[in-house]
Amino acid sequence: MRYSDHVTWCTNGTTRELGSPQMASENDSFRAEFLGQQWNPVNAGSIDTKNIFPTI
Repeated sequence: MRYSDHVTWCTNGTTRELGSPQMASENDSFRAEFLGQQWNPVNAGSIDTKNIFPTI
């Protein structure tokens, strides 16, 4: 989320506008279901996106 200025989360047939990365990281559902246990707000700028955004 280091390079994001806005987060839109599509999940379970819905689209949620979560706002800034900080606002998104404060959303309990987004944190639990998308960011997972890797998320550390202290290191938010250096999160390993390879595990969050797998390649197909």
